[in-house]
Amino acid sequence: MDASDDERVGEAAAEEAAAEEEVAEEEAAAAEAEAEQQDGHKVQIVIRLRPLEAPAAADESECFRVLSDVALLAQPPKTSQAYRSTGTATSFRFSRIFREQTQQTELFEATTRPVLDAALRGRSGLVFAYGVTNSGKTYTISGTSDAPGVLPQALQYVMDELPRRREGDAQPVTRVAATYLEIYNENVYDLLSPALRRRRALRVQDCEGKIQVRGAVEKPIRTLEEGLELLEMGRRHKQVAETNCNSDSSRSHCVFTLHLYQQVSRFASELRSKVSIVDLAGSERGSKTGATGLRMQEASKINGSLMNLMRCLETLRWNQQHPPSLQKMVPFRESKLARLFQENLVGDDHGPLVMIVAVNPSSHEFDETLRTLKYSAVARELVRTRTSIPRKAAPSATFYDLDGRLKKRRRLSTEAPPVPQLPRPAVDRRVSGAKISAVPSPTRVKTKQRVSESSHRRHRSIGSAAKPKTAEMATSPMESQREVAERNLHWVSSCKICYLCLP
Repeated sequence: MDASDDERVGEAAAEEAAAEEEVAEEEAAAAEAEAEQQDGHKVQIVIRLRPLEAPAAADESECFRVLSDVALLAQPPKTSQAYRSTGTATSFRFSRIFREQTQQTELFEATTRPVLDAALRGRSGLVFAYGVTNSGKTYTISGTSDAPGVLPQALQYVMDELPRRREGDAQPVTRVAATYLEIYNENVYDLLSPALRRRRALRVQDCEGKIQVRGAVEKPIRTLEEGLELLEMGRRHKQVAETNCNSDSSRSHCVFTLHLYQQVSRFASELRSKVSIVDLAGSERGSKTGATGLRMQEASKINGSLMNLMRCLETLRWNQQHPPSLQKMVPFRESKLARLFQENLVGDDHGPLVMIVAVNPSSHEFDETLRTLKYSAVARELVRTRTSIPRKAAPSATFYDLDGRLKKRRRLSTEAPPVPQLPRPAVDRRVSGAKISAVPSPTRVKTKQRVSESSHRRHRSIGSAAKPKTAEMATSPMESQREVAERNLHWVSSCKICYLCLP
């Protein structure tokens, strides 16, 4: 092989490398665009499988098999209701699937850190854990002292990022505060308020399109230690109990919210963004948990609120797939949990929304877990949009009101505005015999005095052609008041300029 052949081979290799590099750049740009679209508009659904407990691991069959980083196969065991109904396996696709050996830091970097970065730029976000009881939700959110969950890591990340961002950002975050709420038996309580013998339920209200909890205590956070103290205070106050499935079962939904304030200028008010990290109580069956009395009531409220949240997601998806004439009302107001999530689902300034689905691979929980995966698959198809309609909307834009229904697009017309319909003349309804006398109102008298003589004569000439004689009204004593009113209205419609032709 001579030098020219070597030169041609080198050129071909260089061209091939350049083509591969160009393809890689295009794929990276497409992936980045898709991630940005998903971050802003779609609900990100991630699956986290918890390890099986050691005594039961030997007897358990593999019910959930990870096919790839985004695909999961659910194979029903012979003891499940799904096996008796269909007996077929079900495949699901999600944003990402984390296996049993996934570390807490890896989960935080993939799910919660992008939400915090968006909040530091001024966009609110939501991260919540969802699943059946004893599936690892509380471990995912709170963790332990050796393996902290996404919530303690979020506090540490924000407090570490603030000093660095104050130097480079034009509008840095000036202060951080937190609220910690608990939804117990469909009542909202403050976990950061002083411990009282009888707690006071808080009111959830809508204030100019923003969902607010009236009376919630907002504690400032200046250091990481202060934030961890708030977490510990909330842990002591929240409701937990022992069941047959979980020795430390959460009996309420816990919502921890970080409020980030930015000072735009000395003369403008502060801009606020927030990140809510939610530990949902697990859905459960009383026959398996052995719940009775108060525990049964708690389970009923938990299951009802979770079911209502999933129904809201299903209705939002329905509204996106159907025309405005078939829109349904999204039942946000039927539970406190869905009410708090409303702003993140259909709000004006919503940011990323991440749903961490905790999966217990045990065959005993297969039916409940399969139902959870089906609801999560519906949530993954949801595309969130703005709620308000701008003055000039794009033809392809879609907007929703605060109840999640499509708003009708207003069309800008270039035609002249329609002539407003004039009100009925003032009529004295004091009946004397069979006569009804029409008297001018004080407003009409004042208007009559302000009009010039020429306009007055012109209006008189127009009205005299259509107005009947007053004597004719008295010639029909059996004429009803309705007919008289219709005749008076006919006078007004004949003269569409003013009321001066009327007596």
